Amino acid sequence: MKLSPADSSGPPSWPTHPGEWPNDREEAEEGRRGSLRGTDRDLGIPETHPHAHTAGDAFQPQPADGKEFLDSIMDDPRMHDHLDGFESCIQCGICTSACPAARFTEYSPRKTARRALEGDDSLLTDDSVWYCYYCYTCQSRFPRHNSVAVINQVLRGMQVESGVGVKHVEMFAR
Repeated sequence: MKLSPADSSGPPSWPTHPGEWPNDREEAEEGRRGSLRGTDRDLGIPETHPHAHTAGDAFQPQPADGKEFLDSIMDDPRMHDHLDGFESCIQCGICTSACPAARFTEYSPRKTARRALEGDDSLLTDDSVWYCYYCYTCQSRFPRHNSVAVINQVLRGMQVESGVGVKHVEMFAR
């Protein structure tokens, strides 16, 4: 089905039902497992629409992959006062907009929080967590009382324990 204007003077005629989008059925048959975007189909929003990815994904249960890594972050004593905020992060981006490290480096507190919530264990080798200045601006601005600075403390500790982060702290051990 080709998307085209209904007539030359009006807006384009967009399909309104999930099965009407090009490649929608093929993608469903391929079983796009593991994608959080699959929850949009439950809402009746076709995945192939360019604006179909909704913020509702942040409220869906997280995938089981990385659960052990996520549990190790949440079980850390430093997270005690921040668990509710961490689990209810709505990915609004306020943390990144206020973060001085995000302004001057390639660090993104929003991405770090999202990856931690997803249980992405590649954070154990990501040097960007060392760009955080620990100014706690993110914590003071979060609408859900999350603190990416505390998440970074936990991640840095995990990196040092695994040996990956030793290069960042060895100068202090002399």
